[in-house]
Amino acid sequence: MSIQVSDAEVNDVYDRGKAKGFPYYPSDHKTRLHEFNKLIQFDRSTLFKPQQKLVGQTPHGLALAWSYMPHSFEVKCGWMNTPMSLWEDEERFKKGIRKILEGTFWERTEYHKVTDSQIRSVLRRFSNTQIVSNYRPTA
Repeated sequence: MSIQVSDAEVNDVYDRGKAKGFPYYPSDHKTRLHEFNKLIQFDRSTLFKPQQKLVGQTPHGLALAWSYMPHSFEVKCGWMNTPMSLWEDEERFKKGIRKILEGTFWERTEYHKVTDSQIRSVLRRFSNTQIVSNYRPTA
């Protein structure tokens, strides 16, 4: 069954996003300290499983690391579009918003509950768009 998302809902998310500005990772001291504490408190022993010859991974610390690199959204990777170029292209950005609302990549989201994280995710994952990925502080 296809989910029907109205143009008005897409436009509402678009307008609110544009009014708020590009959804960079928060870089204020309080947020960075919170993210750092989550990283420090994470039980890293859950990542190493020698019996299965596995070393796991976790997203802990990534938001903190990305908060120091707002320029990453504008770095061109080969012929691919940047996340910032998608943000600046109204038609393509609205297509990405529609994917969020329809649940194409994620669980369906109501238009008034779309988060900055979801917007960042679509900016990274949209067709022919790539963000640099050379800074991974975690395994």
